[in-house]
Amino acid sequence: MNEPTVYVPVGPQGAGKTKFCRTVVQQRPEIGYFSLDDTVDDLSHQPPDPETDDDLPIWRRALSLIMYNIGKCPHQQIIADCWTQTAADRRTLIQHLGRIGIRRVIGWRFITPKSTCVPWFVERCMRNPSKVPAARRRLYWSHIGHVRYDAFQQHPVALDQGFASLIEINPTEPPPIEEVLI
Repeated sequence: MNEPTVYVPVGPQGAGKTKFCRTVVQQRPEIGYFSLDDTVDDLSHQPPDPETDDDLPIWRRALSLIMYNIGKCPHQQIIADCWTQTAADRRTLIQHLGRIGIRRVIGWRFITPKSTCVPWFVERCMRNPSKVPAARRRLYWSHIGHVRYDAFQQHPVALDQGFASLIEINPTEPPPIEEVLI
């Protein structure tokens, strides 16, 4: 039996991680996919506060869904699209995965240029309905996008966070799917 492999996309918000992950799964349906955003939506929770234990129900559910999906995958491969903005987030996720027996975690480091990432982030945020005028919302989300992109850069992705390996992905020039799967 193959060793289970979990791919974790890592990059700033709006980097194209989820879209890329869903493209991989469309082209390779034997690979499982788990989205923490979808789980949180299902549980009707807000994103967890990293300073408290409020995230425990979400993580328990997330890990059980990851294990369930790996069990369904013939090659025991799954993409875990989780919140990994800081080095501590990444270490925590990988430690949780280790506790359920997953030792092979591959990081997909998204190197989306800021000039692309921020507009993608703004576009996604603008889809939500609001009474605030669009121009004002666009300016607000653009500012937030720049701040979050810069904040992400303060927490570089590194092997010492527990990854078995790192693969760089620029979704503006996506590599062939076979090059990002081990």
